[in-house]
Amino acid sequence: MFVLGPMVTVAELRAFLESHELVLVGQLMDSSNGAFVCQLGDIQVVYKPMSEESPLWDFPDETLSRREVAASEIDQVLGWNLIPPTVWFEGGEFGAGSIQVFIESAQVSDVVIAPIDEFPQGFLPVVRGEMGGAQVLVGHSADAELFKAAILDVLLNNADRKGGHILRDTAGKLWLIDHGVVLNAETKLRTVLWGWAGESIPEAIADQLKEVRELLPSVLSPDCFSEDERSAMVQRLNLLINDGMPYPSQEWPAIPWPVF
Repeated sequence: MFVLGPMVTVAELRAFLESHELVLVGQLMDSSNGAFVCQLGDIQVVYKPMSEESPLWDFPDETLSRREVAASEIDQVLGWNLIPPTVWFEGGEFGAGSIQVFIESAQVSDVVIAPIDEFPQGFLPVVRGEMGGAQVLVGHSADAELFKAAILDVLLNNADRKGGHILRDTAGKLWLIDHGVVLNAETKLRTVLWGWAGESIPEAIADQLKEVRELLPSVLSPDCFSEDERSAMVQRLNLLINDGMPYPSQEWPAIPWPVF
């Protein structure tokens, strides 16, 4: 049995799907869309069928699982390895959908809600609020890999980066999950990772973005993504390179709710 599922590569995941049966184990009941844990040979995966997606007013129907796959493919092109390997699969029990390697024994440690006097030293505060009559801060670590996660959220235009979507496996590796509401042409960025707002992009990362600028649009297949969505992604990439990290929009809720 694999202990660290995400060590499986995209190619290995595809090979598992060709040689093993996808066996339903259970359902993730807190998911807003149908999400099922399945056994696939020696690994576990999360299966999100297109047929079990809840309709949204601002995203085309039956595209959320495709967006899960596209987010992983963009991460693969960048070489950041922040999103567990995710592929498209036609043969699931509930029809076609995304298959993502499941992160076992995951912990949330990079995002906190804490009383102001207990806020962790070195963490970046994002927003102040009140909980149980006490003043609290929501914030996140200043980890360099988490900065990459914040950059990826901007590039993907992630509309729902909750704290519980930022995980550490048993080896301490950072993983990002739940990317069904990404890559909209309209600005919809909602994230808990605002601690670097207004900061410039490190030169090495800017160079990486420049290197993949021409390649990334081809990741978004025309049968799922509109030309406006493809163009908007390139525009966001250029803004990241030239202007750095954005500030929260005044026209869209900047923090997802609930935060976790």
